[in-house]
Amino acid sequence: MEIIFRSVRDSAMSAFSFQRTCAGSVRERSLGPRAGCRPSIAFAATMCYAATLLSNSCGAEPDHSGIRFLGSVSCAATACHGGSGEERRTGGEYGIWLQRDPHARAQSILLDRRSQQMGKQLGIAAVQNSERCTECHATDGPTVPEIDRSTLLSFGVGCESCHGPAERWIEPHKRLEWNNPAVWSDEQKAALGYRLTKDPLVRAETCAGCHIGGPGRDMNHDLIAAGHPRLSFEFSSYHARLPKHWGRSEDLRRNSPVLEARLWLVGQAASLDTSLALLEERARNPANPWPEFSEYACAKCHHQLAASPKRARDATISSAYTWNSWHQALAPFLSESLELLEPGHSEQLRSSLAALRNEMELLEPSRTVVQERIAVVRTTLRTLTREGRDYPYDVPQVRQLSLRLAREGKSLIARDWDSSAQLFLGLSAMHYAEAEATGQYGALKSPYRAEMTTALKTMQRQLGTRDGIAARQLGTEGFKDRVFKDLSRSLSDVEILLSQPDRK
Repeated sequence: MEIIFRSVRDSAMSAFSFQRTCAGSVRERSLGPRAGCRPSIAFAATMCYAATLLSNSCGAEPDHSGIRFLGSVSCAATACHGGSGEERRTGGEYGIWLQRDPHARAQSILLDRRSQQMGKQLGIAAVQNSERCTECHATDGPTVPEIDRSTLLSFGVGCESCHGPAERWIEPHKRLEWNNPAVWSDEQKAALGYRLTKDPLVRAETCAGCHIGGPGRDMNHDLIAAGHPRLSFEFSSYHARLPKHWGRSEDLRRNSPVLEARLWLVGQAASLDTSLALLEERARNPANPWPEFSEYACAKCHHQLAASPKRARDATISSAYTWNSWHQALAPFLSESLELLEPGHSEQLRSSLAALRNEMELLEPSRTVVQERIAVVRTTLRTLTREGRDYPYDVPQVRQLSLRLAREGKSLIARDWDSSAQLFLGLSAMHYAEAEATGQYGALKSPYRAEMTTALKTMQRQLGTRDGIAARQLGTEGFKDRVFKDLSRSLSDVEILLSQPDRK
């Protein structure tokens, strides 16, 4: 079945000028015989994976600072990952990455006109070699004598950016017993610098390390003002669009038949935790500007200054600085969705996050208070994530989660565009997970599935229309005026469909 991806992206959010935003384009791509309809919304962002994990919700990552990189060419032998295997077939991973994955070209982007102009504005003489840029746009770090740094950088975001520096694990990785957990446990592999990306949470954290940021990878307001796109990362939609060089069937077998739902849940948790870790670093280091403007909703400062009756009525709303509207949009729902056995954690996350938000939305938030409140939020979030990451979700539970999310949707779309887009992406992930698990694709697609697909595509279209984009430019009050009623009707259609348990 064809998958239609319509991305609403800020492809030229230069110096926070919203005048050049666009609604993106329709793309069609088949993901094979089990493909389903998965619309997605994504902002233009750096095409890179993380160079290192920012945080690990299951514990601290071992120190790999002394392990050296070998370069992606070390994986390219025909007998290893450089064979001519077709997509998702073992042996052809290197070719799929090199030919189809945008990460392979991430470093070359630094040579284009826009990147060079950004470098001039930031006082960076050679952006293609600057660690400020290559931390995310390339694999960068200590190398073995046989390869120099320029060669390593030329691979872009290569194999070791995601799988870890290979100096210590590449030899045992070649042997059959590497895949025998009785010989090589996950802990032993991790100690060698190998990153366990088969775990969806580790995968999400790895991506978030660059697509959100971290220490040494802070994509702050200075970079945005120089022309870098805003980073609005949603893991499950990025994951769905990425050319896969690993087996989808193996992913489903290992992680759940409702894989997309699990990817969405762990992605929300990892993204929120990563964004909080970045804020913690910004607050901790007195050399960083404070407060960091990129933490806030752009339109609260960058909006039309002309007086209007509507702006006068909403003066109270407009004067508030909206903090982290993207990553915390669905945090309350996330905590409930993990279906925890221990009571109380969900409300604890809500209250601790509200306390942090209240401090960050002050005109002069305290660095010390912010750090203290982040510690409370992250401790609670990690507890929730540990308990919920391996929960055996099934199709009926995914349907229940979808219904709960739809019922919360009215308050989300009344809030702002970011919350509405996150709502759409969450509902889409749940829909895709349920469809994939039940095999309802193409000619096998049920009338219910077709109706749900139509309702979600309508939401997608409304978020990507001229009015939808203008609503993002104008902020919350403009969003309510232009799009709220249309989205409310579409959301009601989704809720009605989800409320019919006998329809599948």
